[in-house]
Amino acid sequence: MSNTTGQGYITSVGSTDEKKLFTIDDIISKISNNQKSARDYIDEIFIQLGLGKITTVRDKQFQGINHRHTAANLPFNMDHNGHTFFVRPNINLGRYNCLRVRQLAQLITNNAYSVQRWARMTLDPTLARESNASDISDIGEGLSSPLVDNENAFIPLLSNLLRTMTGVPSVVAGTYSSEKGLNKEVFGMIDDNVLNYEGYTVTCSFRNMNGNPLLILFYSWILAASMMYLGKITPRIRSIHQRRIEYTTRIYRLVLDYTQTYVTNIWAPTYCFPTTIETGSIFKYNVEDPFNRDNDNIDIQFQCYGSHFNDDLLFHQFNTTVCLANPAMEDNSRKRDMVKLDPTEMKLFNYYGYPRINPVTSELEWWVSKENYKGAGNMVKDVPKIEQDGDSKPLAKRESHGENFDISDYLE
Repeated sequence: MSNTTGQGYITSVGSTDEKKLFTIDDIISKISNNQKSARDYIDEIFIQLGLGKITTVRDKQFQGINHRHTAANLPFNMDHNGHTFFVRPNINLGRYNCLRVRQLAQLITNNAYSVQRWARMTLDPTLARESNASDISDIGEGLSSPLVDNENAFIPLLSNLLRTMTGVPSVVAGTYSSEKGLNKEVFGMIDDNVLNYEGYTVTCSFRNMNGNPLLILFYSWILAASMMYLGKITPRIRSIHQRRIEYTTRIYRLVLDYTQTYVTNIWAPTYCFPTTIETGSIFKYNVEDPFNRDNDNIDIQFQCYGSHFNDDLLFHQFNTTVCLANPAMEDNSRKRDMVKLDPTEMKLFNYYGYPRINPVTSELEWWVSKENYKGAGNMVKDVPKIEQDGDSKPLAKRESHGENFDISDYLE
């Protein structure tokens, strides 16, 4: 009896031998005296119909003209949405800088699980360094938070909650057309640089979540940039020497193939920074609706400069960014300290790992530390419970600064 896979079982009459598996290819081989397979007969039929062999139908589209207009059995392009990575800025949000601005002082807390600690450490990776660093520009406060992986160069929450992103410029070539001649003839040509170095706006829409962490993050981000312009807070000495803008970020947009394995397209601006955040809708009031649904999504506009599309240099810059935050991902130490995840291991290590784009194959690789890989069974760490007894609670509340705290001592 055959089954849906073209396979069946056959036994000798009156025999107690085990059933032997046979396929349609066995029957075809028997008929053709082992000369042809089922695929050979199917290819012959397709060739007679003008379609070509099944295995070469895509190659034929490149090689010659389909002058018989036969239907081409070609798969559609099935690119996956892929990933969007937001690089962490390096804003100087040290304690004394925050205390200079009343609204930024709210970020100072001793609660490692608070959204305020998460936002402050996300915007200022230097805070995780020790306070006795030899380089004054590397002096931190030795802070830590289980919500922040300081070896991650990107902001995971933005990648995970991103819903839409619009405004990426297309490649457009400007043209020149001459004046009309005696017979109204006109000639034209491309007279433009298609490499885009102009300014433009990209709008990202994020799904909001309980505790409003995105509002705290982006408001602190934009506020710190504004106060830095006004001179209320100061950048680090290294940034001043290198004439670096501390509040800039970069968006890496990676499009993957349908298997989510290889990078098919990549885009990034030269740099960008957030400029607007919708706060007016928070205070809308409607007596007929006790819950404000306008805050389900948060739209953020990023002012971008330069547009780089499918440039191999982006692979190198992406990998370099990962290595700056996690030196174990560098070429001379990656295979010693890290383990590349196999596709069958991806689900087990979801939310863990560091990305790398293979510059030769364009494969998007994910690597985890050997310690985490060996202890995969114990990888799931305790996290603060957000929901208890069916009631949703904020991640954490800000702690007071102490009875003797007086912010006026730190204000100019």
